[in-house]
Amino acid sequence: MTGYSAATSDLLGSMGNTYLNNRGITTSVNITMTGGTVNGSIYGGGYGYSNVLAFDRIAVDGGCLYGNSNIYISGGTINGNVFGAGRGTDLYGNTRTTLAQMYGNTSIIIEGNPVISGSVFGAGEGVNTAGYQLTAQLTGNTEINMLSGSISNNVYGGGYVGRTTGSTIINIEGGNISGTIYGGGNAGVVVGNSKINIDGGTVLDVYGGGQQAGVSNSSIDLSGGAVRDIYGGSNISGDLTSSTIKTSSGSARHIYGGNNAGGITTTTSVTINGATISGDVHGGGRLTNTVSATVVINDGIVNAAYGGGFSANVDSSSIINAGGDVGSIFGGSNTAGTVDNTSVRTTGGTTGNVFGGNNMGGQTNTTSVTIDGGTITGNIFGGGHAAPTGDTFVVINTGDIANAFAGGDLAKVASTYIVVNNGSVGNVYGGGNKADADFTDVKINAGTIR
Repeated sequence: MTGYSAATSDLLGSMGNTYLNNRGITTSVNITMTGGTVNGSIYGGGYGYSNVLAFDRIAVDGGCLYGNSNIYISGGTINGNVFGAGRGTDLYGNTRTTLAQMYGNTSIIIEGNPVISGSVFGAGEGVNTAGYQLTAQLTGNTEINMLSGSISNNVYGGGYVGRTTGSTIINIEGGNISGTIYGGGNAGVVVGNSKINIDGGTVLDVYGGGQQAGVSNSSIDLSGGAVRDIYGGSNISGDLTSSTIKTSSGSARHIYGGNNAGGITTTTSVTINGATISGDVHGGGRLTNTVSATVVINDGIVNAAYGGGFSANVDSSSIINAGGDVGSIFGGSNTAGTVDNTSVRTTGGTTGNVFGGNNMGGQTNTTSVTIDGGTITGNIFGGGHAAPTGDTFVVINTGDIANAFAGGDLAKVASTYIVVNNGSVGNVYGGGNKADADFTDVKINAGTIR
């Protein structure tokens, strides 16, 4: 045990807590690495194992750290992992399942030219054995700052298996991460919020949640650097209440407001204030469902934007182009998934084609498309491209538009409503392009139909 707590089972630790508190002394572990080679892993916290003491002499909080840990790495080679908190063990049976816990905050700073062949965890390792969920648990916040260097695997705000009760922050200003950034843990749940700031460097993918564990809420800010794909939620499993993604510079391929393959993010928000997105922006998840998704594009270049997910359901989606350069906008999802309600609006920027519904598969039940500004270089569809839609509502208040279809492009719509209040439109169709509509209602109140 390092540090002191009144709650510890160690008599000297309890007495020491009073001594230190009366003198304003805070315990901390400080590790500095400027060179050399570590063939194992680095831990800011304790282990919980002793080859000297008998089993019954090991305190139930053996290996615990009551204080903060600070790890600074500016050089050398680490052929293992880096953990901000403790390790833990299951060698003492089920009466010692709270070993190597930590009560304090962790800080990991990486700069210079270190080479880390493993992964970096803001929290503890823990034990992947049933009944040991509290082993190497961190009660406190984690912060990882990477200015330069090289990490061959992943970066986690949370722990490997160890639980984190607190918030996580990851700041990337430079360097190369060959793996993935997770705001949460590998399998260690984060009971708190995660925040990831990327201002430089290169990384494969970024998740606001964990690899197979959730966080409470996530926030991702891309202001520089190069990222492949960004997910507001988790990867394999793990739930989130909400996710927020903002971009102002840098580049990414795809952005998903929700999860990847499992779990669910209830509410998502994606705001593009800049950056180049060579692929697609999705308000929802890739293969997992979302309740409510919002996408706002204020600037930047986006190939295609979806209010829904890639192949996933969304209850309600909203997407606005206020100033970006967007190839196509879809209120719904891409290849599959049911979207109950979509709202698509343009107030600025340039958009190719606008679809109120889905793209290639699935269906949208009700769509709303409103043109309040911006330039539409292609056509407007109240429905989807090749996916059916229930009811569509299209309102054109301004703009210069080639053609406006209240229905879909290649797929049927049940009923359509279109109103032109102003602007200039080549042709207005109550139905679809190469698709049927059971009922249509067209109103031209003002504007020019060329």
